[in-house]
Amino acid sequence: MRRVVVLFASLVLVLALAAPALATHTNVTDDNDVRGVLDLSAVVFRHESGPYQWVFKTYGRWTHRKIWDHGYLIVELDTRGDEAIDYFVVLRSDGRSMIGELFRRRTTGREVHLRSLDGWRAGSHGAGVEVPRRALKYGAARTSFLWRTLSSFTGARCRVTCIDLAPDGGTMVEQELPTTEP
Repeated sequence: MRRVVVLFASLVLVLALAAPALATHTNVTDDNDVRGVLDLSAVVFRHESGPYQWVFKTYGRWTHRKIWDHGYLIVELDTRGDEAIDYFVVLRSDGRSMIGELFRRRTTGREVHLRSLDGWRAGSHGAGVEVPRRALKYGAARTSFLWRTLSSFTGARCRVTCIDLAPDGGTMVEQELPTTEP
């Protein structure tokens, strides 16, 4: 009987430790701490086998028209492992739909537009953007990359731009790159 209990406990421990590796998404939650409609409540990063997807959820309701030229959702990516941001994604409204844009920040500081991205609304409180994996280049011997998100909004409640970082404090989320089996 004792062997069965030890075997069962070992199996539960192995599954509990393996569960994060099997996850196909990463959730970042954020406090209700910024004025304006783009105060982030959560960001979900989906990293299944297809393109990377970031889905932003906000505390406030908003429309395409309300954030047009006033609000932006941004993803910053460090793929080389140095101190600098290598890529950033800007998700914005054109008054009718959400549009994503991918930029590369060169070592000189110059920002270069690389491509347009698929963007969409995620209910009345959110939006998402999709980045093809092949659009990003990684540093030599990298096994992971870092990312963080932010929202920027200027409006009646935000005369000076309201910025909300997720995760708070500007820390970055480490994301393992998929490994190829030999």
